[in-house]
Amino acid sequence: LMLYGAGGKRILILLEKQESIQQTSKTYAMGDKFQWIKDVLDTYGVDIALDCWVTSVVPCYGKDVTVNHANCCKPYLKATIKRLKPQLIIVFGELGAKMLFNDVVNRDASCDAVHGLLHNSREFNCYIMSTYAPHSNVKGKRPDSIDDLLIKRDIYVALQSLKTKRPLWKDERECS
Repeated sequence: LMLYGAGGKRILILLEKQESIQQTSKTYAMGDKFQWIKDVLDTYGVDIALDCWVTSVVPCYGKDVTVNHANCCKPYLKATIKRLKPQLIIVFGELGAKMLFNDVVNRDASCDAVHGLLHNSREFNCYIMSTYAPHSNVKGKRPDSIDDLLIKRDIYVALQSLKTKRPLWKDERECS
């Protein structure tokens, strides 16, 4: 999978798919959605290039990417997460929520069902925050939508988790 960023704070930004401009330029550091996320992280003192890794659930460009596409890429996604060992994963959009939470919750893990909840992942030994995919919002062109405000709140909550010690899971056999 293509990655962008140095990952200094071990934050993994997980987008749904590559946008056409990202595919053409061969980097995630392009496009309105990336710029919007970058600007939000900047307001919280996080430099996306230095502090984060950026990748996508479906690491190639396609206009109509579906859950079937994401399921095909899921083993590569999980291998990437296990290789990087992030402290925090911020998942943007429906596909990422489904890929990381369908095995955890006993129902379809739509973004509406899991956004804004900080999940202590046993499988990846990190926190995972799922939120909506940002709308293309060129800075200064239109005010934030309700979704944009929810995304900003979710990012803030996710970043606050890095300031606290995460409780580690015990193996069930160790519990009394």
